Amino acid sequence: MMTILLDKFLRTNVLSWIEFILKRKRDLYYLSNAAKNLRKYLDKRAMCPSSLDQQYHNIRMWQMDILRITSKFGENLVTDPACIYFIVPPLCPSQTAIRQQFANGPTTLRLGGLTNASWDDYVCYIDYRQSRALSLAGGDGIFAIGMKSGDVNIHHQTTCQQIRSLSHGEPVKILRFDETTSQHIASSSYRSLKMWLTDGEYLWAVKNASPLVTMDFSEKDGTLLTVDIHGKLNVRDIKTGMVASPSFGDEPTNKQSPGHGSKQIILDADISPDGELLAVGYRGRPPEIWSIEQGVVIGTCHMTRDKPDVPIMSISGVLFSPNPVLELLAVAYQDGELAIFEQWTGGQEIKAVAADALTLAASADGCTLATGDGNGTIRLWDFQTLTLLYCIRSSEYEVRRLAFSLDGCRLYDIKDTKTKVWEPAVLGGTTWTIDRDGEEPTVSESIVAPIPEPSIVEAKDARVVDITCIIAPSSAGAIFVGKYDGSVFAYDPTTGNAVSELYSHGRYMFVRLLSWNDRLIASADASGNLLFYALTKSASQEWVTGEKVFEASGAESHSHHLLLHPTKPWLLVSQGVSTKIFDLTNSAELPFHANFNDHRTYQSWFWLKRDLGQETMLMGVCGHEADICLLDFSYETGTHQLLPCAVLRLHGLEVLSYGWIIERIMTDRGEIYLAVELGLNNAVSRSRSSFVAIYSLKSIRRDIAEKMETSKSFPAETHKLTAWPIFVLPHTIIRNLFGFHGSDTILFLEHNLWVRLINLAKIKGRQEETTISFTEDGVAYYPLLGDHETLESLADRHFFPPGIHREH
Repeated sequence: MMTILLDKFLRTNVLSWIEFILKRKRDLYYLSNAAKNLRKYLDKRAMCPSSLDQQYHNIRMWQMDILRITSKFGENLVTDPACIYFIVPPLCPSQTAIRQQFANGPTTLRLGGLTNASWDDYVCYIDYRQSRALSLAGGDGIFAIGMKSGDVNIHHQTTCQQIRSLSHGEPVKILRFDETTSQHIASSSYRSLKMWLTDGEYLWAVKNASPLVTMDFSEKDGTLLTVDIHGKLNVRDIKTGMVASPSFGDEPTNKQSPGHGSKQIILDADISPDGELLAVGYRGRPPEIWSIEQGVVIGTCHMTRDKPDVPIMSISGVLFSPNPVLELLAVAYQDGELAIFEQWTGGQEIKAVAADALTLAASADGCTLATGDGNGTIRLWDFQTLTLLYCIRSSEYEVRRLAFSLDGCRLYDIKDTKTKVWEPAVLGGTTWTIDRDGEEPTVSESIVAPIPEPSIVEAKDARVVDITCIIAPSSAGAIFVGKYDGSVFAYDPTTGNAVSELYSHGRYMFVRLLSWNDRLIASADASGNLLFYALTKSASQEWVTGEKVFEASGAESHSHHLLLHPTKPWLLVSQGVSTKIFDLTNSAELPFHANFNDHRTYQSWFWLKRDLGQETMLMGVCGHEADICLLDFSYETGTHQLLPCAVLRLHGLEVLSYGWIIERIMTDRGEIYLAVELGLNNAVSRSRSSFVAIYSLKSIRRDIAEKMETSKSFPAETHKLTAWPIFVLPHTIIRNLFGFHGSDTILFLEHNLWVRLINLAKIKGRQEETTISFTEDGVAYYPLLGDHETLESLADRHFFPPGIHREH
């Protein structure tokens, strides 16, 4: 009966329950805890045969859905719980319970490009391209990443979002949480050791006489044990940092240290969970197991393959099982061999396998051993038997560090420039196996029991290549993107799938800029190289590249702007103080002179379709002003000139005086509106803000036409015009401007990661120097300030993006 009622609840009222919990508790903990309780219920029911297979299957799907929704969407669910009805279901994989049951309503989103049928085993990834991660630690409900920059970033285990950052000041090589409460975190660099409370309070710091190789908390006496590269062990009080007892290896004591009588440094070391033993590994020597209390060697870990007069393979890592009952030591060797030894019987080998193991980590219960190799592959093993349970193959090289969460349900890794959070089914005390006859997966009680070799689960960790620039011309019928690996792709705007790779700048040359017209595509990479290709459509109506039209290598400075003429084979390349135009028909740079009295630095250029009977207008923006020009060819001098038409003063951009810079200028499809986006990057908080002013291009054109009609000296005379914004998005609200949707709607990202659409057609008011009034609800709006109530009155709709950790 309980199973039937639970199944009925999940098919009918579960979304209302989720919204209620989030509104009342304002905490994701209750959702993740409910998912864990569902898992325990399923584990117990799996042992009892039942005819309710369909109900069990639905409960199992919802258990995974609730867990993944909590981690994928994070705090944004708490911000607006109502999005669980209309926004979240269509963003989930196609075969999930929430997508199948609730994504087909009349008011839900319709999305293309989501190809996943089920949830991935990895929950999210954290990208830190601006720095590099060196160390990892998993705690109770949190995990920490030690950075080369000296920061220790602490993340919430459920949402994977960063909750605080500690400043160690030097590259953080080792991190440790206290295992019971995770209230303390110790961080070590080459020169110093620091202790913190996980709420951010700084406790103490001491200098390291030598770099540390390992450290661990001793919960029974409230101390921290540290071992340096020379084998010296210190026992420090957690609260004060003072040495709490005679140090292991000090001269006044009778105890010897592992480095006594040897000039070799320790490659790796680990302290047993009871704090009684120390395992150390050297270059070209077998690992040794020391008694910390007596200061003597109690065993040497010789492998069966070791022969007299044959050099011993150096170790890459040693690790005790965190479960003191098991009394096991795992050793990884530099040739990839992995072995386990008994820790109290003189280091007797139990089993060895070829695992390509270079880094080790173990779950808190001591049952699961994780290894990572130089090819990016992660393997999960049964610690007692070295039976392979799970394998993750990746195209990203070198697993640098691994760590488990304290509950053993999640695994964290460091690879390349990101940390990934994994939650495979084999973790958390349960193992999922597939019946050979195609029946539903079954759940076993524990992963301690060996799994037969054919039941090994293998996952693929697809390499994520970030998109670095994107353009979506309305007439192209495609989305063109440049990527971090230098490639340029065309995507289908309906399905979101990659249609074809057009060309590449080469590896490590990420694409910075893209421009397109109906025949050509141009791109610039991080090294200043420019590539131009002809574009054609294949028989299947897919964009493909033709011949390479032009190439320019090693520009003197980075290009700020690329702009293809809408109809002619001309490309404008702006590098701030200099502007060049290339004729792509003969691969030559055209002589170009700007006919202005003063030397200007332009932040942006764009072509304007005009209805004045002259050549297409070109607008260059410099500070508060925009120069509107006509491009003309002089047969007398054989050069192209920018003939000034007007200088437009853009009011509403007063924030330029406070460090803001113009980043982009864009128009809508019908060129009715002009949007100017200003950006400000905060180096301290590493946050970003935008400021956007919207102007009426129709009014600007009308003013230019009137000036031209009344002036007979055009184009020799430059007219001065003024434009006031019809709408302003202040930096307190907007984070990024996406662009125009259609002819009268702008799309932008708020600071809380909501995407909002504003209908500019609703704005009816007058332009004054101080305020702009709206007829909508009688709200007066000050151009440099703003509130969400005003935006709500103008918004057509807003929606929720698929989490902050998303792949392209």
